[in-house]
Amino acid sequence: MSLLRKFLFLFIVCSTTPALSLAGIKVHHELDVTLNPSAHHLEVSDVLSLPEELSAGSSIIIYLNESLTLDPKQDFAKIIPHDKRFPVPVRAYRISLQKGQTSLLLRYSGVLRHALKDQAKEYAGGFSETAGMIAAKGVFLAGSSMWYPYLEAAQISFSMKVKSPRDWKVVSQGDRLEQSDDEQAYSVLWQELNPQEEIYLIAAPFHEYSKAVGKVEAMAFLRQDDAALANKYLEVTAQYIEMYGQLLGPYPYSKFALVENFWETGYGMPSFTLLGPRVIRMPFILHSSYPHEILHNWWGNGVYVNYQQGNWAEGLTSYLADHLIQEQRGKAVNFRRSILQNYADFVSAGRDFPLAEFTSRHGSSSEAIGYGKSQMFFHMLRQRLGDKAFITALQRFYAQYQFKQAGFADLRQVFQTVSDEDLTPFFRQWLQRSGAPALQLSDVMVKKGEEGWLLSGVLRQLQEGLAYQLDVPVVVTLEGQSEAYQSNVQVSTKQQAFSLKLTSKPLRLDIDPEIDVFRRVSRAELPPALSQAFGAERVLFVLASQAPAKTRAAYEELVKRWRAQYANMEVSYDNVLKTLPENRTVWLLGSQNLFADDVLAALGGQGVTRQTGAIELKQGLFNLDQHSVVLTARRHNQDPHAMVWLAADGPQAIPG
Repeated sequence: MSLLRKFLFLFIVCSTTPALSLAGIKVHHELDVTLNPSAHHLEVSDVLSLPEELSAGSSIIIYLNESLTLDPKQDFAKIIPHDKRFPVPVRAYRISLQKGQTSLLLRYSGVLRHALKDQAKEYAGGFSETAGMIAAKGVFLAGSSMWYPYLEAAQISFSMKVKSPRDWKVVSQGDRLEQSDDEQAYSVLWQELNPQEEIYLIAAPFHEYSKAVGKVEAMAFLRQDDAALANKYLEVTAQYIEMYGQLLGPYPYSKFALVENFWETGYGMPSFTLLGPRVIRMPFILHSSYPHEILHNWWGNGVYVNYQQGNWAEGLTSYLADHLIQEQRGKAVNFRRSILQNYADFVSAGRDFPLAEFTSRHGSSSEAIGYGKSQMFFHMLRQRLGDKAFITALQRFYAQYQFKQAGFADLRQVFQTVSDEDLTPFFRQWLQRSGAPALQLSDVMVKKGEEGWLLSGVLRQLQEGLAYQLDVPVVVTLEGQSEAYQSNVQVSTKQQAFSLKLTSKPLRLDIDPEIDVFRRVSRAELPPALSQAFGAERVLFVLASQAPAKTRAAYEELVKRWRAQYANMEVSYDNVLKTLPENRTVWLLGSQNLFADDVLAALGGQGVTRQTGAIELKQGLFNLDQHSVVLTARRHNQDPHAMVWLAADGPQAIPG
């Protein structure tokens, strides 16, 4: 998905440099690029093909990274002041077009070397990122690099010839039309004629692998020669392109490539994904993050996002990749429970916002909304309409908006047309409103009558504000019946009475047992988890005073790294405390921690015991000089906060 457009949407400001609007206009770039990675340098010639709408003596404004300098002979481009915000410092140039002019040649060169920076500190799983970099290790250029002339609001297509060091490979979106490698340099020509949001240029000394998948070419570009790893990705690429093609419609590009980056990333670009070296070697990635990135070529890189209405693509992609894969494995209920757990753990009142305001992930709280709540939105929509209508609407939406921008309003219109149902209240409730319903069951009564049993109760909504309109599943276990009774309760008020006529005596009543409704769950419904500890607003770290000096120093450094994540954080050593204070999450660091028995007591009945230099779990005995163990427990029934014991004796194991 577009790295540049997500940034620009966040910083829309008024311009003091008006020019002809380019909205809806497509500009073609014919780029000729020479890379000198060891010098962080590039040289570019770009012929812009302009539509006739711009040829009536009008002027255009282009923006270019200020580290790049136009050829001095091109004095027709005048530097002008501007008040736009971009990911990097830029210069604005006004260019007056001659009557009948439909092309423009620009030559420029310079050094691009934007440093890697950490993502939001609040996001525990964040990677480093850069707006753009040319280096001996590799090249990463995107729209955010402002490395090619940017014309605001214009769609683009391109052909791009690139010359790089010999034994390197260059990757971009679209089709690779030709390539050659001689003693002096490697040359390649990439082309994409469908409307794009930005142009990517990735280069490094890659090893290349490929496999035909019908009309699509599966490719892998690795930084080390590893045919076995590449073949795993090529096989999985074929599997998911076929699966999603049948589900949604034909794959929109001629290739899909796995590209190994030179730092840890998880980017999805049109027709390829850019993943870090450790990420691609994690075995679970093949059937989790990787199909997610493949699917982005339908949602986000096939149908583009209208960010003014919010980012629907991350939630829909996650639902049809991460959730669907777990559903195929029979684990969808637990997956949805984890979504509600992340929302409960990371999204406090001060961190919440409407789904329609989500543009991109910048921390654990925004991920819980933009990915988690959004998945539940699509799940509830699917439950409401049924699988057939849901899939038909997705297919129609994809066909109608391929290579166009679309927003939640366009989604709603397509789903309404297919279902012949007014979905405006449903979309408004879940998109425009922050927060979530909180349900409580009360006043349950059972009566035996002449024709059977009557089960009644009240569903209360405990959240502040107006009631949600909900369709809540209820399941009743019946005496002598192998199958439970299932129904739905329509909830439209803060206190909704309901009654169920049953043929057998009810033994148990479950409300939304399969987590089909997005809601704020009680702690009693959730097991203690690390997400609860990472999302806590008040935290105490207790370090083991008896740990070796190097281990203590490693834990102290770990605490320093995590300090920015918590707004209210305290640190102490175990020999200073008599007891653990209440009403906060507690991290116990070190296998010798004097309070470790508190965790073991809280885990009573779970088969966890401590021995000298080892911890025994149901899975076996783990020696602490060879393993790191993390145990999470709820402190006690009156205090729902988490308690975590991190037992890692090796200093080298602690920093990660």
